[in-house]
Amino acid sequence: MKAAAIVAAAAFALGANLAHATGTPDSALIARGQYLTRIGDCEACHTQPGGKPFSGGLAISTPFGTIYTPNITPDPETGIGKWSFADFYRAMHEGIGKGGEYLYPAFPFPSYTLLSRDDVKAIWAYLGTLPPAHQADRGNTLRWPYRIRQTMAVWRHLYFQPGPYKPDTTRSAQWNRGAYLVQGLAHCGACHTPRNRLGAKSTEVPLAGGSVAIDGWIAPNITPNKVLGIGAWPAGGVRDFLATGRGAHRNALGPMRDVVQSSLQYLRGNDLDAMVAYLRTVPSFGPSRPPAGAPTAATVAPAPGAKPKQAPPGEALYRKHCAACHGDGGIAKHDYYPNLRNSSVALAPNPTNLVLIILRGGFQASTKTYPYPYSMPPFGFKLSDQDIADIANYIRGSWSKWPVAAVYPDQVGNLR
Repeated sequence: MKAAAIVAAAAFALGANLAHATGTPDSALIARGQYLTRIGDCEACHTQPGGKPFSGGLAISTPFGTIYTPNITPDPETGIGKWSFADFYRAMHEGIGKGGEYLYPAFPFPSYTLLSRDDVKAIWAYLGTLPPAHQADRGNTLRWPYRIRQTMAVWRHLYFQPGPYKPDTTRSAQWNRGAYLVQGLAHCGACHTPRNRLGAKSTEVPLAGGSVAIDGWIAPNITPNKVLGIGAWPAGGVRDFLATGRGAHRNALGPMRDVVQSSLQYLRGNDLDAMVAYLRTVPSFGPSRPPAGAPTAATVAPAPGAKPKQAPPGEALYRKHCAACHGDGGIAKHDYYPNLRNSSVALAPNPTNLVLIILRGGFQASTKTYPYPYSMPPFGFKLSDQDIADIANYIRGSWSKWPVAAVYPDQVGNLR
């Protein structure tokens, strides 16, 4: 106990010293930094399963190889204990490490560059209060030539423009706060915006849905599109989803569940409102229709020998395994289950998330509002690839006129 107290006191003293160096009152700065760190969800990425908070080691899979997050505790040997504020600000604002090395954009410095200097000071002060964790960083396992950091010079020239957020004077203070959070600290576009072959976010369709799988999941469209995005959601529904991970249109599962649980549930009401206000105004992006004649979920060929008016193959399976919660017509029987009728998850051009939900199931986020979440049971262990494809096609094709591509068993098999 005595040793732990000494470590804790030393860590707080370091944080207080950092705060003093920035010229801002210690306790207020540190508390603000803790709040901002939560918005940025820094702990989630900088903590490996079973590891000490912020000590790094989490493997992030990218199309270019695996990147391991660094230790950002104040440990002087393996963390950032010997960094100055100038070092930290340069990493956040310019994506350049203490030794002058280019950082990979798996660290979302293209978003963090928008942060104000004062906010970076607060985050830096809070990190200084963390218990130092002695854990050496793991080496990345990137393919050639991506393992050569100097190649990032080309990437940065093409895709990175450093600079703090510049308020839009034609918009309200609330809208600008939302833009600052969504574009910057919360870095929503890091997952929800498609990326090109070199891993840069698309500037043409921001927030139109991810193109890179995260633990197998694809981040959905969060533009105001009324079919695939959040355009049909009431404003209160979007706010509630951010705070609780629950909504009439979808529940947060996969990586988004973790974001809600470790970050978004802690946001103040005015910041949630600001994010919603901004998201309501971004350019809407909707899907294109399938090519003429392409099979859709509503017109998947029936089994050989089937009668012309036979029920869709997935209907019986849906009624047996899904209807008790999600309703015979896709309207959930309780508000803690999401509706499947006109669900943006069900109608997404890429059916990956729907298939994964059926395969893996999952718990909703545990939050202050709903500490004991409901769960979706997995069906991958009891249903075949064909069964799951049939259920997915029934959900995607039964209650909406919007044409969506069919799901086939081999797609299910690839996701198992």
